[in-house]
Formats: sequence, C-alpha cells, structure tokens
Amino acid sequence: MDVELSWPEEWIILRERLTNFEGIILVVAPVDRGKTTLVKLICDFFRECGRDCALVDSDLGQSVVGPPTTVGMLPPGRQMGSQEALFTPYFRFIGDTTPSRHLLLTVLSVFELVQMARALSQVVVVDTCGLFRGLEGLYLKMLKIKLLMPQLVIGLGNEEEFRVLKVLKGRNFLILPTPKAVKNKSAEERKARRKLLFAEYFSRGRKLVLELSKLRLFAPLSPYFYLQQVLQPEWGVVFKVGGKRYHLFYSEAAKKDVPLEGWDGYWLLPEDMSNLLCCLYSRQLQEIGLGIIRKIDLAEGKMEVWGTTLSQAEPHFVVCGSLKVNPQGEEMGRLSWRILR
Repeated sequence: MDVELSWPEEWIILRERLTNFEGIILVVAPVDRGKTTLVKLICDFFRECGRDCALVDSDLGQSVVGPPTTVGMLPPGRQMGSQEALFTPYFRFIGDTTPSRHLLLTVLSVFELVQMARALSQVVVVDTCGLFRGLEGLYLKMLKIKLLMPQLVIGLGNEEEFRVLKVLKGRNFLILPTPKAVKNKSAEERKARRKLLFAEYFSRGRKLVLELSKLRLFAPLSPYFYLQQVLQPEWGVVFKVGGKRYHLFYSEAAKKDVPLEGWDGYWLLPEDMSNLLCCLYSRQLQEIGLGIIRKIDLAEGKMEVWGTTLSQAEPHFVVCGSLKVNPQGEEMGRLSWRILR
C-alpha cells in the first residue's frame, strides 16, 4: 500500500526550489537521515504537479526499486513500494548489499539507468546508499556527481559533512537538516526488510537447468566476462580469467590428488556455491531476472538455478554475485573463494 507522507517543516523550503525544476536530482547522506522519505516526497510533488518523474534507486542494501543487490529504475507513473517497483525490468545487478567492493560497476550502472530515465522523463531523482563517510564513500559520491552532472544535489545533514562535495556543485548543492522524526534502523531491521523483498521476488521463481559453461564470474561491463574460458579436466571445472584460475573440485579428496604445484588462483567445492545469488542474462546480455544457484553437477556440466524471469527471453548467461540467500529470503553468508596453494 502506498503510504501518504507529509512534508516535515525542515524541508518545506525545497518545494519552492522544485517548482520549475527540470533535470536530475541527486540525494546524498549517511544512513538514517531520511533519504528515501525525501525521494518519495519529491516524486509525489512532481506527480501532483502533473509532471513526469522517474526514480533511480542505488541503495543496494535497502532498495525501494528492484530487489536488494541491484540498481533499479522506476519509470514515470509507477509507484514506490508497489510490486511493479520490486519487479522492475529496468535494473542492473551488483550482487552485494554494499557497493564498497564494486564502486565502478555501481556508478556505471547508475549512469546507464539515469540516461535511460532521462529519455523518458522531465525529472530524474537518484537515491543513494548510506556509504558516505571516509575516502571510499566520498569517492563514490564524487564519481556520481561528476558522471551524472545533476542540476541539483541535496545533502541531508550539516555543512561540514558536505564541505568537499559542495565544491563540485556550488549553489546547486542544497543542504537540508535531518528531520527530528527520522528514526535509526538497526542492522537486524534492515536485514529483515531484505528478507521480505527477496522472499516476494523469488515467490515467482521456477527451476532452471543451464550449462555450467554459461556461468560467468564477472558482469558484462568487465572484459573478463568475454575473455573467460571454461575447461573441464577430469577432476572438476576450471574458469580461466585474466591470468587467474578459479577451480571447482569434485571434493576435497580430488583436490589432494591433483598436481597443482606452480598454479595460481582460487578454489571451491560445488556445494560452496549453493544458495549463491546470481543474475540471469539473455543471449543479448540483457538482465532478465535474478536467480539462486541451488546445485552444480560437475560430471554433467550443469547447474540448477531457482530463477525469477521478467522477460519472455530465456536465460543464457548466469553471473555470480557475492551474497548467498535462499528462496525464503534468508541470507546465508557470502561467497569466499579459497586461495589455491
């Protein structure tokens, strides 16, 4: 259900600034400052004024558009918090609940969806994640500002927090205070919300059996996606990527029987990939849904995936994420390749 929100008195000043606005609005702030609430109020404001407004959501861990671990785009006329927001076909897969290990992929994904949204709408609002403090967070926000070139950046907090970022936009960087009504969320509350979203998303899933040779360890924005080779020696499967080898062994015993002296790379057992979140791509490299790897059969060269597809196209490629999750939405840890010694 779409909940009606009212403007906090701390933000009323923004309404006048938005009256004749056209272009891109970027909202930035640390966690628990009310970014998502502000984004919804801005989108509602433009809709009430009879103007088109699209939303790009890059908060991977607390998404309101697309499932968690993705950057999602909601075209004009669609509602936040609805099923059409969760099941948007306009998304890019990052594969983790934080962009910290995927800064460039995240920024390029946001850029691509903003360009798509700008072609559809007079106004595009971009919500960001809470990764803000430290050089990593600052770098992420600076990249977004430089690449997206927003007409307005809104920061929630105080002047000192945005001192560096404000240099990039000057008068077009507006700082608003955090409303008193904003409440902090615990890590458990955030995880519980992701569980509900994952469970709803994968409730539409179906069993898929795909060739293991279609598995990719990197997203299509990486050249390694195209250069990856798949070999199948008698003791397992090897993915050769950029001078490194990623080995899947039948068992611990099989690994011990293989002469690996002088080889570099990483290794896993097939069961290590169980419950691994992945993205399903068409033959044309279009994201068509998310999946969960359920089982890998090295002897047959097959993988079983529980996948939700949002397109008539059949899955052709599968790209690994970092997060493990089951179809009920419970997070099961992260994938960790072991160093081959």
